[in-house]
Amino acid sequence: AGSSTWSDSVWEHYTEGPVDPRYEELARQLIAELPVEIQDDPFAQALKIKLHIDENMRYTRSERHDDAPDPTADFLFGNFTGYCVHSAHAAAYLWRSVGLPARIGTGYLVEESERRGSALMVMNDAAHAWPELYLKDIGWVVLDIAPAENLDPPREPTDDEMLTALADLAR
Repeated sequence: AGSSTWSDSVWEHYTEGPVDPRYEELARQLIAELPVEIQDDPFAQALKIKLHIDENMRYTRSERHDDAPDPTADFLFGNFTGYCVHSAHAAAYLWRSVGLPARIGTGYLVEESERRGSALMVMNDAAHAWPELYLKDIGWVVLDIAPAENLDPPREPTDDEMLTALADLAR
């Protein structure tokens, strides 16, 4: 993991995490469950942690953890219910706690079906966050979280006529 060209300050930046010892304890516990021959492999470590979050997370945008001093810890060591911001930070902090360089990527996840010609309609619920791991000789690798359970109802279908009219206005 990481790059031999990074300065000490860059390494520190991408491996700095919370001081809460539970992050490292959980990460080490999960890594210890890997077969011995791959326990030292950074990708195997990161994937094991990612899969733990996948398997245990209940996704909902209604759970904010706003009143917690550490919303990520409240999510990870509490009810494991939240949305992409919580899971992305949980993965990155767990990875960082064992020395794996990580960062959070943010952007929008938009279905091709939302495109109208050259116009792409980005709805307010399309915002997304995901964790990224830096692997030597490869670069930043996205290991997006795929929660086992989604508590939110499906989004109402977008009004096709409205999308087309808005796309026409945008052009």
